Amino acid sequence: MVTPASDAKKVAPEVIVKYTVRALQRTMPPTIPAVVFLSGGQSEEQATVNLNAMN
Repeated sequence: MVTPASDAKKVAPEVIVKYTVRALQRTMPPTIPAVVFLSGGQSEEQATVNLNAMN
């Protein structure tokens, strides 16, 4: 997921979704069947909120 740096202010899940989807569309071939995300320092709750917004 594309998230702000740890010392940056928090952003809405919709912003994370926007930049994550755009990055994936620009770099991943459409034939890739799935993408697996790691929480990358996010809490379980925050990672779930971001994934649900992306879904």
